[in-house]
Amino acid sequence: MSRSGTNTRAHRQRNEVPGPVPGAGEFDKFLPLTDASVSPTEISAGRSPSKITAGAAGFGSGTLLVLIANNLPSGHPWKPWLVLLAPSVSIAVSVIYEWARAATHQHFRKRELNAIVERAKQSLQEALHNPSTSPDHRQQLTKKLEQLELHLVQADLETIKSMRLYH
Repeated sequence: MSRSGTNTRAHRQRNEVPGPVPGAGEFDKFLPLTDASVSPTEISAGRSPSKITAGAAGFGSGTLLVLIANNLPSGHPWKPWLVLLAPSVSIAVSVIYEWARAATHQHFRKRELNAIVERAKQSLQEALHNPSTSPDHRQQLTKKLEQLELHLVQADLETIKSMRLYH
């Protein structure tokens, strides 16, 4: 249409209502839901605090390498190499930091889960061995203990399937 018409590209861009972004929310399940350190800005931008921290670690290491290179004398043979390696070092440090953070987080979550499961098993066993527990209640507790063990086996099988060791 002509410039005076309403169907110009600029007019359409100003008046369009943005729809849902394809793939938005796809990774929401990986964001912590109860972490108070996550700001609404980070969530709306799709960034988790760990990725921001990993980026900062990489940025800091690359910047440090450039600063060291700039403080070397101009004829020093390592100076151009340090400047050229700075971006690669920055990315490598970010990746290593994020991998280590994820592995540590997973280790402690698994450790916490094991402690909770052991506490639940112990509580169920104590209640089962309590002489004042009624037969009906004992039957319910036995069923709960069996359900807990079944859930643990299913979780282990899901872990194995996710590793693609078992089809």
